[in-house]
Amino acid sequence: MRTHWPLLLLLLIPVAMFPGAIPGPETVSANDHLSVHHAYQSSAGGRVRNPHLSDPALQFKALREAVHRSIEHGEVPLWNPMIWAGAPLMGDAQSAVGSPATWLRLWLPEAGPDAAVVWLLLWVGLGSALLAGSLGAGPWGTAIAGAAAMTSPYVSVWLLHPHAATAVWLPWILWGLQRRSRAVTALAVAGVLAGGHPETAAHVGMIAVAALVVHFRWWCGLIWMTVGVGLAAPLWMPFVEEVLRSSTLHAHGGNTLAAGQLLDLVWPNIHGHPVPETWNRPGWSWADGRIHPGLAALGLAAAAGVRGRARWLWGVWAGCMAIAVFGMPGPLNHARLGGLATLVLAVSAGLAPLKRVQPLAFAGVVVTGVWAGWHDQGSLPSSEHRPEPAAWTSHLVERVGSDRVLGLGWALQPNTGALVGVRDLRGYDLPVSRDTERLQSLLNPRPVRPWFRVDSLPPPSLLHFLAVRVVLSPDPLDPALNWGEAPLHAQAVGGGLGRAWLASAPQSVPDARTAARRLQHTADPLSQPPVEGLTGRWPDTGEAKAVAIVSESPNRVRIQARADAPAIAVLADAWHPGWRVTVNGAPAAPLRVGGIVRGVRVDAGTHEIEWSFSPDGWRLAWPVFGASALVFGIGVVPFRRRRRQRDKIAPRTG
Repeated sequence: MRTHWPLLLLLLIPVAMFPGAIPGPETVSANDHLSVHHAYQSSAGGRVRNPHLSDPALQFKALREAVHRSIEHGEVPLWNPMIWAGAPLMGDAQSAVGSPATWLRLWLPEAGPDAAVVWLLLWVGLGSALLAGSLGAGPWGTAIAGAAAMTSPYVSVWLLHPHAATAVWLPWILWGLQRRSRAVTALAVAGVLAGGHPETAAHVGMIAVAALVVHFRWWCGLIWMTVGVGLAAPLWMPFVEEVLRSSTLHAHGGNTLAAGQLLDLVWPNIHGHPVPETWNRPGWSWADGRIHPGLAALGLAAAAGVRGRARWLWGVWAGCMAIAVFGMPGPLNHARLGGLATLVLAVSAGLAPLKRVQPLAFAGVVVTGVWAGWHDQGSLPSSEHRPEPAAWTSHLVERVGSDRVLGLGWALQPNTGALVGVRDLRGYDLPVSRDTERLQSLLNPRPVRPWFRVDSLPPPSLLHFLAVRVVLSPDPLDPALNWGEAPLHAQAVGGGLGRAWLASAPQSVPDARTAARRLQHTADPLSQPPVEGLTGRWPDTGEAKAVAIVSESPNRVRIQARADAPAIAVLADAWHPGWRVTVNGAPAAPLRVGGIVRGVRVDAGTHEIEWSFSPDGWRLAWPVFGASALVFGIGVVPFRRRRRQRDKIAPRTG
């Protein structure tokens, strides 16, 4: 500690970045965005600090609550029943189930958000400091590298997103490769994949492989990086399964930095910032264009490069910037690679040849770095960080129960319904499966991605089939429900049977697309639902009878039904091949109904039907994890023992 005490100064950087929150009564948060959404309003209006930071409040908060809901039920967070009529939860990588930042927020309801921010900043700072030290930096140089990383633009802009929780592992991978540490390399790669943002993980991998080729040349490192990928298999394989089922993967990618955005390297926010309302470049992304590492960090990194200190860092950074500007084929937003690569410059800054002015250089890095990102994030008082839902939403929750709500236009924007406790037919979630796309196309033949706005009232028969109890709209509806002061108009949907019923006259169809078309033109889809893979003879007409859902959790639904004749027990929840069903304890064949929901055949009599979710990606991941853990154990533990023995012997023979 006598030598490396400057590293303790890194503890002060979160305090400098967020005074009043770390420590203090406020919270580093973007939940002021909830104030402009209907579920938290009695009347329309409101204003937010940074209009570009909606996702932490509208998407990630809802995903964390879905993860928490699963844990409360003692289940792995595999399924989210609150959006899209249900969707894979771990299949959305941004649920960040394996990220320490997520668990800090879940374990510490009061202090968790700030604790997660502190962990993110200190973790990237410590990793960068260790990397700089292994490359030859002294005590102050390591502190400078850590400070430059903690105030780097990618971390600052995406601090409340899974992007930052993924990026903070980059210096740890590079440190593991530099030290030729099997354990650090493998565990850091696993940490990247647990972070929750696959695109950032891909970019981190690109930087790590480039550094391995141009500098480290420890080819066994590729093996240990692969082991790390295997250790994280339960986290990323469910996501890959959903990517392969996605209908919109082809629409991603191609984003690059405009040449004019490179001016941000010269001066931070040279094109403006959304908080001071000076950002006015349509078609540009403010967040992607934040590539300025701080004036002092940039100057120190340049000095290190001129003096020949680890010039390969500048080579890696230049390659990343070239890709950010000119792009590469594939479904990735390469514009963000320019901001991520500033972590490499942060390490280079710690290698600058300094002597007596090192403390002054450290102070300059902190001041210019914090100043450059001062408007990126902010702190909120408790009332704004944890706003109460509007009073009218309690009536909505009571009216809808375990069924669903549908908003027209921008009414009850997706995910905000989940935050107040109602299931929504819409959502904001990636990737979007072909089944979800089919569902949304029934509600709007010209779907508007990624929010899938519904502009006109669907037919009542379709609303009944999807268990919609209430429709909300910014425009008047007739007849209307009166819930007092509310920014929306509401209309009850009568005549439905809820989410579960018996259909006695199903229609056989060859595929999901045909089923969806038939659903639109069937006068009574409750009693005559189109079903794929249906066998046997069925009556042309029949009736539908509601059945009871006796218990449910995110991954499991149990139904009791009494059928007078053979029927299809329909559950109006989203179809997914990972759902399995038993009837009276015996496995049965799950059926896709209407091309979008699920059902199972039952004979006459009383039945207990149980649905449980276990996707292929989750089940297949565990053998991969087991094999990787075995290789890790065999390769790391004996190696560490042999190295300790060599260290003991070396002084005696030296």
